[in-house]
Amino acid sequence: MSGSKRPRFGRIDPYCWCAVLPLALVAILFIAAGGPIIGIVFLVFAGLVLLFDAWVNRPDPAEARARQQRPRQPGPRQSDQRARQPDQRARQGGPRPRQAEPGRPQRAAPPWQRSDGPPVRRPR
Repeated sequence: MSGSKRPRFGRIDPYCWCAVLPLALVAILFIAAGGPIIGIVFLVFAGLVLLFDAWVNRPDPAEARARQQRPRQPGPRQSDQRARQPDQRARQGGPRPRQAEPGRPQRAAPPWQRSDGPPVRRPR
């Protein structure tokens, strides 16, 4: 390492809770049903999953240093005048439909409008 110390743990990924919460729920159910040893094992495993996730997501010192040195650029802002203008698509009647491939219809016609088969009566 080049002088700066890397933290041991970082942020916990929100998706990690999709694995930890069911494990904790199963642990609580085992403890309530009379199997405290199995419940404790599940709780320990859930805690290990949290610790592993926090360890994997620890920040890299080089990235943190680069982030501090880089000046923060302001995000895009809309002026009040532009915010009041209607959307350009709305003025033009909405988005344009996609063009179909040459030689193919854009959408299939209903059976009573097709010319390639026996005549079909239109439903009433």
